Amino acid sequence: MTRHLCFIAWSKPVPKARPRFCKNGTYTDKRTSDAEYEFAWFFNQAKQAEKARGVDLMCPWQGPIEIELVFGFERARTNRHVHHITHPDIDNLAKTVLDGLNGLAYCDDRQIMALKVSKTYAAKEGTIVIIREICKNHEDVFDPRTNRPFSQKLEKIAQIMLKEIDDGSITPEVISS
Repeated sequence: MTRHLCFIAWSKPVPKARPRFCKNGTYTDKRTSDAEYEFAWFFNQAKQAEKARGVDLMCPWQGPIEIELVFGFERARTNRHVHHITHPDIDNLAKTVLDGLNGLAYCDDRQIMALKVSKTYAAKEGTIVIIREICKNHEDVFDPRTNRPFSQKLEKIAQIMLKEIDDGSITPEVISS
């Protein structure tokens, strides 16, 4: 069973601001650093709650992880859009969370193998954060239909694709699109 942690940060999502430059070097503006600190605080609260339940997450995790982020924004009274297509940009929102959790949930953000990010309208502003450990050995993950490891299935698909490329029935351009 893989380790995971889910928590909600009940604060307005803040995008990562550009670094500021001064004669002493670069720095992160106060609004961004406060938001990163908030995510660290919410993470530590969730970790303590899990520990109280008897679950030791042993953070920071060393291996590959996947993260899912859902940013909720209050809808303006005049806004009739179904989707949240206004500012802030989704990549800058994610960067704030990832930087806030770096060193706490995981050793380094290069461990993140998958990242799913979305923004939506919600009754209360906040961010849902789900962090999952990815199995260390792909052989541990089985396809429930065939009861065979997914790695064997991927290997078979790769062999078929390579054969079709060699036969000329598909081209590498088709695969990348």
